[in-house]
Amino acid sequence: MYSVLATALVSGSAGRGALVMAAFGLGTLPNLLAAGLVAGRMRDFVRRPRVRLAAGLAVAAVGTVGLARIPGLADRVREGLLCIS
Repeated sequence: MYSVLATALVSGSAGRGALVMAAFGLGTLPNLLAAGLVAGRMRDFVRRPRVRLAAGLAVAAVGTVGLARIPGLADRVREGLLCIS
């Protein structure tokens, strides 16, 4: 967004700048509309009890894996690895 604003600023005239911004707006409009439609469908999907249960179980599983990896954390830090995965 800001790079397009900068491009419009240095386009040479107010009319050209307006055209740059209009082209940007028209170019992003389909993606914004699609994102709105997907968000609406996702809202309905995530309200299902089974989906909420599965999401909760996934969060609990990731937390359990993280807790299980704690004993090896000190060794990795001593080795000097900055990326602990």
